[in-house]
Amino acid sequence: MTLTVAQVLELDVLRRADAVLLAGEAGLGRPVRWVHVGELPDMGHLLKGGELLLTTGMGIGDRPEQQRRFVRELVRAGCAGLVIELLRSFRRAPRAVVEEADRLGLPLVGLGREARFVEITEQVHSAIINGQYALLVKADAIAREFTGLALGGGRLKPILTRLAGVVSNPVVLEDGAHQVIECAPLGGDVGELLEAWERHSRAGHASRGDGVQIVEGNPGCAWTQLTLRGERWGRLHVIAQRRALDEIDRLALDRAAAAVAIALLSERELDSAADHARSALIADAAGGELATRDEFLRRARALGSDLGARRLGAIALRGAPTDDQELTEPCPVVRRRFERAALRLARETICERRWPAVVAAHGGCVFVVAGLSDPGRSDCELARMAEEICARCQAGSPGLRPAAGVSAERVPGSVSMLLEQADEALACAVDRGGGVQRYSDLGVHHLLLRLREGPELAGFVEGELAPLLTHDAGGRPPLLPTLRVYLACDRNKSRAARELFVERRTLHRRLRRISELLDAREEDHERWLRIELAVHGLDVLRERAPAS
Repeated sequence: MTLTVAQVLELDVLRRADAVLLAGEAGLGRPVRWVHVGELPDMGHLLKGGELLLTTGMGIGDRPEQQRRFVRELVRAGCAGLVIELLRSFRRAPRAVVEEADRLGLPLVGLGREARFVEITEQVHSAIINGQYALLVKADAIAREFTGLALGGGRLKPILTRLAGVVSNPVVLEDGAHQVIECAPLGGDVGELLEAWERHSRAGHASRGDGVQIVEGNPGCAWTQLTLRGERWGRLHVIAQRRALDEIDRLALDRAAAAVAIALLSERELDSAADHARSALIADAAGGELATRDEFLRRARALGSDLGARRLGAIALRGAPTDDQELTEPCPVVRRRFERAALRLARETICERRWPAVVAAHGGCVFVVAGLSDPGRSDCELARMAEEICARCQAGSPGLRPAAGVSAERVPGSVSMLLEQADEALACAVDRGGGVQRYSDLGVHHLLLRLREGPELAGFVEGELAPLLTHDAGGRPPLLPTLRVYLACDRNKSRAARELFVERRTLHRRLRRISELLDAREEDHERWLRIELAVHGLDVLRERAPAS
C-alpha cells in the first residue's frame, strides 16, 4: 500500500517528537517512497522523488531568497515533504520557508522535541515495506483468483462480475469499435453511461503507454488496453461511479485484464465476443430481466444497434427437421451449422434492407429484434423479411427446412412479449415442417400451443373426440375429414357439401353419425365449440415434432 505524508504524521515516533504541520496541507496526500536525511543547501539534486527529507535546517540558509530557493528545488525534485527539527539551527521555522512551502503545496513539518532521525527512518521504512508486502500478498491472491477463473474455462461475465466486486464499481468491456461487449453494473444503474458510452470512451482515453491508465472526469475511470495475438482488441474499464479508485483497484484491473485476454483467446470467445453480448441481451429480454424497454434500447445502442424510438418487431428462426432427407451427421451438428448460417444470413439481409436491428442466437434459435421506422412496416413486412432470410437459408441445409415465427407489430412496449410471440409462432412453423408463421394468424392456435407439452390438451382432445377417433381407427370410412370441412364452413351444410363434392343427403348421413358418436345436438352451440377446439388441439398434438 502507498504510505502518504498524512499517514507518516500518525506514527508514534513523530507524535513523541511533537510533530506539527506548519504549511503545505494540500500535499498531505503525497506518497512517501523513502526517507532521506540531509543538511546540504543543494539537496534537490540528490533526490529521486517521493522522499521525505529530515533536516536540522543547517543547509536551508539564512537569507529569505536562499530559503525559498531551497524549497523550490525540493519541489522540483519531487520531494514528498520536509521535516525540520526546531531545536538547533532554528527555534521557529523561517517565514520564507513556510510561505514558499504553502504556496507550492509541500508539506512542512516542525519537530518541537528532539528525535533520533534513525528511529524516524526505521519506522517509516518499516511502514512502507509492510504496506508493500500487504499489497503483494493481495496482488498474489487477486492474480490467482482471476487466473483460476480464466484457466477454469471461465467466460467473460463471471470475470467481469468478480472484478466489479473487488473494485466496488461498474466494469465495462469494449471492443476496438467502442461497442460494449459486456458489462458488470454491480447492482447500479449504468444506463446513462451506456447510452453515451462512445462519447465517454473516445474522450480522454489516449494511450500514454502500457498498463493501467487513469481518466479524470465525472465519472472518471481506470482502463487498460487488451492486446490479443499482437493486435489491439479493445479496452477494459473500471468506472469510478460509486467510490474513488485506489492502488488495489488498479492492480485488480491489471490482473483481470490478463484473465479476460485468456478467455478471449479461446477461439469461441475471440470470434464471437460481440455475438455473446447480443445473445446475453436477447436472453435478458426474453427472461424479463430488463426492467424497461429503454434499458433494452440503451444496451442495443451500446452494441452498435440504434433502434431509436421506433416500434419494434421480432423474428425467430430455426431449422425444422424433415423426413425426406437422410442426415449424414448427428442432428446437433446439423442444427449448429444451420444456426451459424442463419445468424450470418439474417444479418446480411437486415444490413441490405438498412434496418436497425439486434440479431443474436439464443436457446437454439436466431432472434431478430428490428426497429420499424414508418407506419407501413408491419408484421407483414417482417414476414417478408423472414421469408427472404428463410429462402437464403434453404440452400446448404440438408435435413433441415428453415422455419420462422414473426411477432405482431407493437407500439413501444415489452420486448419480452415480442420475443415470446415470435417464439410461439416459430413453434407452430416448426411443427408444420418449416416456412413462415405470423403470430397474428395463429388465432386460438397459440393458446393451444402452450398446453401441448402437458397432459391437459391431450386429455381434453381425448375426452371430446375419443368415439370419433376410435371409429376412424377401426378401418371404417373416416369421418374426421368431414367434420373438419363442416367446421371450416361455419357449419353451413350447403357449403360443406360443395367443398366435399358430395350430395347433401350423403353429408347429412355423415353428420348424423358424427352427432351420434360425439353426442352433439345441432342446436347445442357450446358443444360444437368444444368439438372445434378439440379438433384444433388434435392438430397441435399431431404437428408436434418428435424429440431428436
